[in-house]
Amino acid sequence: MDEHHVSLNSSDSNDTENQNQNSSQLEVAFEISRLLNTGLDKETLSLCMGLLEQGVNPEALADVVIEIRERDQREQQAQQEQAQEQQQ
Repeated sequence: MDEHHVSLNSSDSNDTENQNQNSSQLEVAFEISRLLNTGLDKETLSLCMGLLEQGVNPEALADVVIEIRERDQREQQAQQEQAQEQQQ
C-alpha cells in the first residue's frame, strides 16, 4: 500500500508542477498580450492558449477573435446610437 501511496503523491506532485508551469506561462503570455495592447483578459487568453494547444489553427483563431471584437463594437455602437435617439 505504501508503494501505491507514493505513486499517488508523485502524480499529485507532477500535477502541481504542471499547474504551476501553466500558470507561469499564462502570466508571461498575459504580460506580452498587455504590452502589445491586445485587449485580451486572462480568461480569454487562457481559452485561446488552450485552443492552440489542442491544435486549432492560429490564423483561424485570430480571425475569429477579430470578428467577435468587430461584432461587439458594432453592437456597442448601435446601443449608443439608440440611447442617444431616446434622449432626443
